[in-house]
Amino acid sequence: MIKHLILFMLIFGLIACNKDDDFSPVKIGNATALKNGVGWSANVYYFTENSPSNLGFSMGMEVYNNEGLRRENISFIRFKNHFNPQTIYPTNYQIENDSIRIFYSTILDDGDVVGDIYDIDTTATNNFIQITSYNSSRAEIKGIFNVSLILTRDSNEPGTPPQNLVFTNGEFTVKVQREWFE
Repeated sequence: MIKHLILFMLIFGLIACNKDDDFSPVKIGNATALKNGVGWSANVYYFTENSPSNLGFSMGMEVYNNEGLRRENISFIRFKNHFNPQTIYPTNYQIENDSIRIFYSTILDDGDVVGDIYDIDTTATNNFIQITSYNSSRAEIKGIFNVSLILTRDSNEPGTPPQNLVFTNGEFTVKVQREWFE
């Protein structure tokens, strides 16, 4: 009996220690833009309704490196399901409880340490997100965005991060739950 228990523990330990590539998040969309004039792309990994539901939706985009480690995170928070352009405000701006926000950070180490943090550049006049279409048969929305960000926290990692990040000509496509848009 002891031999079987030891064998079971050994097999379980070997299986548990194997690298499993299936722990990555499920991609539900994609995004592209020019980031400081250079082509940029990300995968959309979440699209959720904010509670209470009248506060809108949040969408998270992430960029991974060739080794599969997360390097960038950009989240649009509290935008509405209509087709008008929606202005994005700084995270500490209290114009309304449901004002649209953005969170952008670089990611360090093995993909779980926040690096540099950026917030909206309040001197920019073209910070927006806009849903441009909804395809009910595919349960998919498409949209555009422009965002100018300014460095608010330097991670002090080697190298100097840019003081400003400007995303222009941003486009996204993401799968959504039909009941949110119909």
